[in-house]
Amino acid sequence: IDSNKSSPISIYNECVSRQKHYLKKESCKGSPCLNKGKCVENNYGISCKCLAGYSGQYCQQTTRSFSGNGWAWFPALEVNENSHLSLEFLTLKQDGLLLYNGPITTPGAKNVIVSDFISLELLNGYPRLLIDFGSGTLELIINTKNILNDGEWHHIDIYWNAEMVQMIVDNCITGNIFSSNYDQTSKFNHSNCYTKGMAPPFNELLNVNTPLQIGGCYDINFNPSIYKWEVIPNRKGFVGCIRNIFHNRKLYDLAQPGFSKNSLPGCPSIEALCSDKTQNLLIKENSVCIADMFKARHECLPGYTGSTCSTPTIAITLTPYSYIKYSLSFEPDPYHTCIQLRFRTREKSRELFRINDQYSRTYMVLEIRNQKLLVRYNLNIAKQEEVIVALNEIKVDDGQWHTVNVNRYGSAVSIKLDGGEDRRYNETFLLHSNYWLFVDKLEGVYAGGR
Repeated sequence: IDSNKSSPISIYNECVSRQKHYLKKESCKGSPCLNKGKCVENNYGISCKCLAGYSGQYCQQTTRSFSGNGWAWFPALEVNENSHLSLEFLTLKQDGLLLYNGPITTPGAKNVIVSDFISLELLNGYPRLLIDFGSGTLELIINTKNILNDGEWHHIDIYWNAEMVQMIVDNCITGNIFSSNYDQTSKFNHSNCYTKGMAPPFNELLNVNTPLQIGGCYDINFNPSIYKWEVIPNRKGFVGCIRNIFHNRKLYDLAQPGFSKNSLPGCPSIEALCSDKTQNLLIKENSVCIADMFKARHECLPGYTGSTCSTPTIAITLTPYSYIKYSLSFEPDPYHTCIQLRFRTREKSRELFRINDQYSRTYMVLEIRNQKLLVRYNLNIAKQEEVIVALNEIKVDDGQWHTVNVNRYGSAVSIKLDGGEDRRYNETFLLHSNYWLFVDKLEGVYAGGR
């Protein structure tokens, strides 16, 4: 509604969004590329060529900064039976609202009261989640190993369905894994990075219909007591930067909020650090600056290497029965695995990359199967419990260069192709008793099969 002034409205939404099915082929019709990005279409899908300062599959602005007395409005979280919400933030302040989606105004006497809401904030430096499906408020707090207002980027994942809500900080890299020896099942103490709780019955969906507010709240004579919440959100404004807000594989574009105050696109504090000559950072054309509030470094883009990121990486052609075996000069982290590679092929099925332990009992394999990309893995040394995470909606045997990223934290694995959004991203979130993958440095790393 454009009334030449701010006019918050609410619409009661009874529709339920099921798991997304991609029935239509990707097309440049409708201008899917944002922020003046250029859409390129081929037989297997689309890609966006972005202007400087924008990234993501559709040229989104991924980052926004806040000064403590502002906010920014974006489209509400979609109603879904199974949801995954994630974001990253950095700050030096111990209190501040990261996001809120729920009632904004006090309803009129004849209005239907929709009390559903979700709130994520920092409280004394620790993450606090409040979520209410309309039948009671669940509060989750994680007493992390260190407080999160340390000026570094931190990642928070929130998963919920009709009954269970889970929150994870920094992929649980601070969790403690105990194992008496290599052949026994490990035990994982994740109390400092993970928590879960049951949503109060009997409502089963988070039904929000107002703007998603980032970095703070715009109060319009708001009286929370009307909603009979058991726990009230802390609406103190956030000071710092928020980036990479994903909800169910959709990356939010933070460039142009519907309504905002004292909020800017980007993160000026780290952008200044990236351009500070005293940091001895040589600006490299084929690189991206990775920075927090205290330090910065440049990382080469896929396809380039060298100290100045000016040397193209060397592509190797593999025939149907050829492969490459690598010997690693470092000790791989048994909890965290990160694989990135670029490939192009016309083959409909082919193994791309493999890592395994000394006896191939635990492993992770990236492969093309029936034109589709997937990663399969087993972390149980005693028996076969293979898990498959696939991208079933994209064909990759088009002869074009593709970049794939696979990340494993314990038993949770994600796969991302060419920007990693919508049909180009998939994940499994599992917390069970197997978290180790001890890669054989000399005999356990292969490219192209074996």
